[in-house]
Amino acid sequence: MTAPVSLPRSPSALKKVAASALSFVGIGSLMFGLVGLLRSETTYGLLVAGVLMVGGGLALLRGAWRLYRGEPPLWRRFDGYSDEEARAAAREVARGQWLTAAKFLLGLMVVYLLLALLLEGAEAALGAASLVALAAAGLGLLSWVTGRRAG
Repeated sequence: MTAPVSLPRSPSALKKVAASALSFVGIGSLMFGLVGLLRSETTYGLLVAGVLMVGGGLALLRGAWRLYRGEPPLWRRFDGYSDEEARAAAREVARGQWLTAAKFLLGLMVVYLLLALLLEGAEAALGAASLVALAAAGLGLLSWVTGRRAG
């Protein structure tokens, strides 16, 4: 593969402010998610707290980190590549994203199982753990299929 054309550069002041705002919202979302995990008594509440609030907070923090480092946007990441190299690199990025999401959901499943052991509402936590495990298996399968297509 050829070397990427747009390398990370130092961010502008506006991007630093945007990264700070995204970090603030992401940390708030993580805190709401953690409190929701401890306080929720239903499967739906646990899924919203874990997947939406914690997962969304992590996605916002990752975006803030990319802004702060000055990385190019996703649609410009492969500007200097040929069409075939760009497709292969995009497949590899997609496979990595599917795999990262599956790992997050597996970690969240462990949290749900620990909640089932430690708290009184074991049925809700076990239900959330089983749904998240199914979603993680689906994402792992997508990652595997994407990797097979790339290789």
